[in-house]
Amino acid sequence: MTESWGERTTATRAVQRIVRSFVEWGVLVETGDRGTYAPAAKIPVAGVGPWLLEAGLVSSGRREYPFRALAAGAAFYPFDMALSGQNVSGNPRLEICRQGLDEDVVMLNR
Repeated sequence: MTESWGERTTATRAVQRIVRSFVEWGVLVETGDRGTYAPAAKIPVAGVGPWLLEAGLVSSGRREYPFRALAAGAAFYPFDMALSGQNVSGNPRLEICRQGLDEDVVMLNR
């Protein structure tokens, strides 16, 4: 199956609109080169980090997940949650468990 010129042009315009929306939302920033973009600075969030982790666990369909991988995952870009196990331990629906020497796992309490 081959694409026609019109289909490619429509797809290109759609991508341009999406990227432009990301720039307007502050997720991407324009660089000096035309058509080249860079990630914007992360947005610090306070107080909702444990809730976002819980939402990440629920959306992943998993009951547990490595803490650092979840907190720093692409799903939470562009937010900088700056979380630790202590921040999460105050959430009654989440539990932090140590696995190995240096790995924390966040779990849903059910």
